[in-house]
Amino acid sequence: MALIFVLSHLPHPPTLKVRFQGIDKLYHCIEYAGFSFWLTRAFLNLPISNWKAFALTMLAIAIFGATDEWHQSFVRNRSPDITDWIADNVGGILGTLVLVLWQKIWRLLSQ
Repeated sequence: MALIFVLSHLPHPPTLKVRFQGIDKLYHCIEYAGFSFWLTRAFLNLPISNWKAFALTMLAIAIFGATDEWHQSFVRNRSPDITDWIADNVGGILGTLVLVLWQKIWRLLSQ
């Protein structure tokens, strides 16, 4: 969370030399996939159902992504963008799916 906040606060965040249309959406997706992976893993340790853990993760991702975009409206050379928020949520879904697949593979290999 802190890394996402710090990068959002920079007027010109560091990027790779690779450039193509919409690469920032890929960055958003990757950031929030990682965030979602660890957040889902934390929620799965609570005494709640898996579905509630996934729902809490997606709610947290959606809210944090929205506040992150709003925060960028106060940063020089940055602006909020609904498509960035959508990329955040797609990343959240992907991060959760990666965790679920990772856990299933781990269980299969542990047998």
